[in-house]
Amino acid sequence: MHERSTGICSGIRAAVCAAEVGTVLLAAAAFVLSFTTLRDLAQRAGVETGLAWLWPLIVDGIIVVSTVSVFALAGTRVVWYPWLLLVAGSSVSVTANAIHAVVAAEPGVPPLLAEAVAAVPPIVLVASTHLTAILIRHSRTVYTAASHNHLPENEEPAPAPQTSDPQPPVSHQIPNLSLIRPSKKQRPLVLPRLCRNRQRLTQRCGAKSPLSCVSKV
Repeated sequence: MHERSTGICSGIRAAVCAAEVGTVLLAAAAFVLSFTTLRDLAQRAGVETGLAWLWPLIVDGIIVVSTVSVFALAGTRVVWYPWLLLVAGSSVSVTANAIHAVVAAEPGVPPLLAEAVAAVPPIVLVASTHLTAILIRHSRTVYTAASHNHLPENEEPAPAPQTSDPQPPVSHQIPNLSLIRPSKKQRPLVLPRLCRNRQRLTQRCGAKSPLSCVSKV
C-alpha cells in the first residue's frame, strides 16, 4: 500500500511538473515574439534604439506582475486593482502588436490577417502566465491530498488530544451544620413570641415576679 501511494504521488508530481514546464516555455516564446514586435514599434515611434527595449518590458511585464498579484490577493477587497492592471496591460499589448502588424506588413498581406497573427503572442502570454500561476498554487494542495488519502497500512492516525480538564476529586466529608447560619427570612420567630408571653404574664401578675406567678398556676 505504501509503495502504491508513493507511485501515485510521484505520478502526480511528474504531471504537474510537466505542465509547469510547458506553460513556462509557452510564456517565454510568446514573450520573445511580443517583445521583439513592441521594441520595433517603439523604434518606429521615435524611441532611441538603446532604450526601445524598455517599452515592451513595461507592457508585457505588467501582465506577469498583475497575474501573480491576482492570485496573491485572491479573496481580498483590493483584488480588483491587479485585475484592472491585467486587463489594461493585455489590451495595450494586443493593440500594439496589431498596429505593428499593419505598419510592418508586406504590401500584399491583408491587414486583418496581419492583425490576427500579431495578436496571438500577447494572448498566449496572458493565458500561459495565468495557467502557470494556477499550477504553482495548487501543486502543494495536490501533493498533500494524495499523501493523506493513501496512508501505509502499518501507520495509524494519531489519537485526538484530550481537551477536557480533569475533574477535581469529590469530597465525602460531612459538613459542620453548626457553622451554617440561617438567613433572616429562614430564622424562626421565637424571640417575639417570648416577649409577648412575658408581657401577658406581667399584666396578669402585676408587680409580682412572672416566674412566681407561673409556679402558682
